[in-house]
Amino acid sequence: MSIIQAMLAGTSALNKYGDAMTVIGNNLANAQTSGFKASRSTFEDVLVQTIGVSGNGESTQVGTGVGLSSVDQSFSQGSLNTTSRVTDMAIDGKGYFIVRDAGLQPGKVTVVSNDASKENKVFYTRAGSFQKDKDGYLVNNASMIVQGWLLNEDGTRVNPSPKGMNDINLAIANGDNITIHLGKPTSNATIAANLDARVEYVSDGANPAQSNYNNGYTSTIRVYDSQGGGHNIEVHFERVETANKWKFNIIADENDVDPAAAASYGFAAPSDISIGTAKLMKLGGYLQFDTNGSLLDVQNAEGTSVVNSASGYSSALGGTTFPFITSGGNPATPSTGQEIKFNFGNPSLIDVKTKKNIGGSGRDGIIQSVGDYQALPQTQNGYGIGSLEDISVNQDGKLYGFYSNGQTIPLYQIAVADFPDEQGMDQVGASLYQATAASGADIGGLAQTGRLGGIRSFVLEQSNVDMSGEFVNMIAMQRAFQANSRIVSVTDGMLEELMSLKR
Repeated sequence: MSIIQAMLAGTSALNKYGDAMTVIGNNLANAQTSGFKASRSTFEDVLVQTIGVSGNGESTQVGTGVGLSSVDQSFSQGSLNTTSRVTDMAIDGKGYFIVRDAGLQPGKVTVVSNDASKENKVFYTRAGSFQKDKDGYLVNNASMIVQGWLLNEDGTRVNPSPKGMNDINLAIANGDNITIHLGKPTSNATIAANLDARVEYVSDGANPAQSNYNNGYTSTIRVYDSQGGGHNIEVHFERVETANKWKFNIIADENDVDPAAAASYGFAAPSDISIGTAKLMKLGGYLQFDTNGSLLDVQNAEGTSVVNSASGYSSALGGTTFPFITSGGNPATPSTGQEIKFNFGNPSLIDVKTKKNIGGSGRDGIIQSVGDYQALPQTQNGYGIGSLEDISVNQDGKLYGFYSNGQTIPLYQIAVADFPDEQGMDQVGASLYQATAASGADIGGLAQTGRLGGIRSFVLEQSNVDMSGEFVNMIAMQRAFQANSRIVSVTDGMLEELMSLKR
């Protein structure tokens, strides 16, 4: 009986070392598989049998073979290799991308779920080789859709709860076409320039009004209507009789505004001066400078100061209304027109009691100095319609869209998951894992929060297989297999010798 057990022990070893060699072979086969995690074999003795009792009362035991107690994965991070594709991503640290099997493209890799009752199966992966499919979805190589949260324009999540996760679609999101970004109408414009202090006010001559206009300066700023159309608006500055004071006019083109409607908002073709063909002008107000050339006060057309001395004051004028039209002559604003506020900088406001400056510098917008006129950088808060040209992904998982209108808009935040015991997850093929009772439910979260790592774009995580170590293990398994094959052959000889005793 003991000879047979010796053969069975050797046979069990041959079987289990064969399984262990399969593990090594699988590791080496996936040495170049993105996100692959290597496995190792752990052995244990089995069926220890008591065959007697020694003189001191201790049991005499022999083993009956070896068993493969577990095949454990090493979840250490693989090396990160750079690529040339923005949708190639890797998690630098702990965590898994979440993907959903929506059956988008039958015929590609099919993953068998342990829970076939689920219509929408959720899987987890470290392999971040993603791409946009024909419908705009961000998918992995198995056509499963990457999950994330839709973002507001300020970068906050629309629905931050775990149930608020969406399929990431770079074409349509919540019914909105995000490949096209609609324009935003201009509501505020900031004008900055240097007005030459050497310009003199003309009080006499054949046409002093025309002379003062000609001696003035024009600053042009491009603004946008509510349909994304662009229009050039001119702000013209000219000297007035009062020292260190200028007036400014707002000038629009008849091709940009409805002349009839513009008249009701104060625009008209001047009768005493020539400002150009098909131009309409409106008096905007006045700018007062101190003797140092700093902006001291901003007044409206009635000469009333619009500077608010309260905390956070502004020099913005009450809006000028424009009835913009399209190139085809159709209205491009609401029926009430589009109001744009013009800001010329923060005046240096002086407290009459303390004689101290309680305002701004007076030099961050319009200034007056002895020097040629110079238009300084101008800003406005509108933009035209744009199409999605490129995307980027930050380490916190936020995915931004870059549009042809110069806007960068947050679109999604990629979801990352973790598990109480990642060793308990099931491998289901295609570099995917599935949660089980042993692993615990996924702990959803955001990249770079808690123990979750950050997301790297233009990067793929490589396999963590140590090829040199695997070859060493292969040699060790081969030698163990050879040794146990000798046990079988020697035991066979012993049985043959035993059978010959009756001859």
